Amino acid sequence: MDSGMAEDLAVSPESTVGVEEIPRPDLDESIPPSKSMDRSLELKKEGNRKFGSGDFLAAIDVYSEALDICPENLETCKHRSILLSNRAASYLQLGIKENYEAAVADCTTGLELDPDNVKARVRRAKLNERLENFDEALADYKLLAERDRTIPGVVEACIRLPPLIEERNEKMKNEMMGKLKDLGNLVLKPFGLSTDNFKMEPQASGGYSMKFEPGKKK
Repeated sequence: MDSGMAEDLAVSPESTVGVEEIPRPDLDESIPPSKSMDRSLELKKEGNRKFGSGDFLAAIDVYSEALDICPENLETCKHRSILLSNRAASYLQLGIKENYEAAVADCTTGLELDPDNVKARVRRAKLNERLENFDEALADYKLLAERDRTIPGVVEACIRLPPLIEERNEKMKNEMMGKLKDLGNLVLKPFGLSTDNFKMEPQASGGYSMKFEPGKKK
């Protein structure tokens, strides 16, 4: 084969000649969009029935199937948001902590599709609270309280979480100070000193000063 013929047969990176088109993963392109949407709506109802009967694992599977065949466009954003939120609710009802991160991700994606999905925000707040992500949970509860203070549990959560956050932060601070003290003792030990030789005293202007007390040795 001469070089001219080789150049004629060559396919550039931009060309689609001879390249099999790969369909988008969330769409079944063998089904017209309208039929895909109709089927997705039917599956949502089936998922709701499974959820209502307490079969949460089956509900998760059905909601997932509904998402897989749902067309992705502006018209289906709310529908997909509901499916994601419902799947998260199923994870929440199962009560298996290992699934909570996936459920939070579902709620987050659902809120990206429809920021007005109140149930998705409520569920994300509850999930984050169970995961002890108290700051994230409180942020959602505050947004919900601003929107509608009558949503069950929202006002109570806004009161309940701040002390938990403060308690957690205090615990983290004490743990950090303990580790710093251990490190300081390791450094000072060769000199016959310890962190007990140094006393932190609060200043009226703010901050702390350090006072050396030579009498204490390790």
